[in-house]
Amino acid sequence: GESSGDCGKVCRVHAHGDPELPQTRRDLSPAELKVKESNRIDVMVRYLSAMGCDITGTDDGMIIVGGRPLHGTEVDSHLDHRIAMSFAIASLIAKGETKIKGSDAVNISYPDFYKDLRRLSR
Repeated sequence: GESSGDCGKVCRVHAHGDPELPQTRRDLSPAELKVKESNRIDVMVRYLSAMGCDITGTDDGMIIVGGRPLHGTEVDSHLDHRIAMSFAIASLIAKGETKIKGSDAVNISYPDFYKDLRRLSR
């Protein structure tokens, strides 16, 4: 399916929340994602690909082909709180360990993020 939304304010959790589902999805994101703390589209594509996701970046978002399991990797958050949160969530379904450089960037917007994530993932 196709979806769009204000990704500048909402973390695109679904961009990797179900990459193992056998479907192809095109996620459209506003251009502002390229000029925030990091180029979020490029960062998401780079590290989701490193985790095993079949993903291609486009000028306005990304194309995700489902059906592949994720595996752990090392991620650089680029001190971007949304990137750090996104990959912390992705790590929950990935096999193996995911290390997030700059993981404390979440404190910018959600200081209790990791505490809440641990509670919710039990």
